[in-house]
Amino acid sequence: MRILPGNTTPVLEKKYRYVLKGVYYHRNNSVYTYQHGDGTYAGNLMSLYGQNLGSEINIFICGINGKIFKTSNTGSSWTAQTSGIFDELYSVYFTNTDIGYAVGDHGKIIKTINAGSSWSELSSGTTYSLRSVYFTSANAGYAVGEVGTILKTTNAGTNWSAQTSGITNLLYSVYFTDANTGYAVGNAGIILKSTNAGLNWTAQPSGTTYDLRSIYFTDANTGYAVGSNGTILKTSNGGTNWTTQTSGTTNELRSVYFTDANTGYAVGYAPPGGNGTILKSINAGINWTTQTSGTTNSLNSVYFTDANTGYAVGDHGQFLKTTDAGSHWIAQYSGMDKSLNSVYFPDANTGYAVGQSGSLDGGYGSANPTLNRRITMGTAYQNYMALI
Repeated sequence: MRILPGNTTPVLEKKYRYVLKGVYYHRNNSVYTYQHGDGTYAGNLMSLYGQNLGSEINIFICGINGKIFKTSNTGSSWTAQTSGIFDELYSVYFTNTDIGYAVGDHGKIIKTINAGSSWSELSSGTTYSLRSVYFTSANAGYAVGEVGTILKTTNAGTNWSAQTSGITNLLYSVYFTDANTGYAVGNAGIILKSTNAGLNWTAQPSGTTYDLRSIYFTDANTGYAVGSNGTILKTSNGGTNWTTQTSGTTNELRSVYFTDANTGYAVGYAPPGGNGTILKSINAGINWTTQTSGTTNSLNSVYFTDANTGYAVGDHGQFLKTTDAGSHWIAQYSGMDKSLNSVYFPDANTGYAVGQSGSLDGGYGSANPTLNRRITMGTAYQNYMALI
């Protein structure tokens, strides 16, 4: 973004993707300060995050920073990790207690080798948004996303190669039942299957045109896919056929997880005036009953560490935990108010959640991925909406 001396109108370059709004202040070329969201003075903007080019100041801004939270005490408390990137993260997966991956907007893939203490960016070879990541071994992994993007690594993320999906649909979720057999689901009811470790993908007849947001298999043959309009699909023959299950809701379902062959959960949208959706099945998906989530926030991801202990994350920093197989869900404090998109536990105690940044306080960002700041410049001000 460029703010010219004597000009109160910010000029946002089109390459910035996010929609931002708020108030900027500008007086002259010598006064550039910013303040924290609570109004406390924080310092000189030019010396911290800007470049004074004489005729203008360049300010690095980002609408949504990649956010990672970690718990080491079964969700009693969550601490923010430094992702090192500006982009929203959609999915997280760990291959062991130390090594994990997260994927997000603009083709971002990040990796930790020290249980989240630090994260490094990997080269994905794409700028398309990546929505899901899954590993079949310590070295072999897959990421899927926009315009049918499917990436594969065989060396623990050092290199990623594009696979031919044959579609342009947005892919939301990827899951493998073994080293060779995998599935991906996405917009307009698309279900893809590979039987040769991602080399080739073929479309399966899903029987729906609703978007499919998540897929999970309990064994090599039995799998579930969930999505828009309360859609739940089940296959009992490795994806050859999919049948619609009665969910009892028209709310969008965004994540599905089974703790055994019979017991499964699906979470999703909170309609206006309603609660975040949680469904449970105890008979392999034949019937689903609504659980009381106790939150008005939509829920985006669910994960269980054993038959009784499970976690769900969602909008406005929502963390939920159950210790009685979903009979009761208790809110956990995250300390942030932006969406959490994915939760994963590599062991019973240690879990990770990824999503948007903490509160942007009016939609401002900074050059520092761990900070979000309100930018203040002198006394004159102007409201604006910065568009793509």
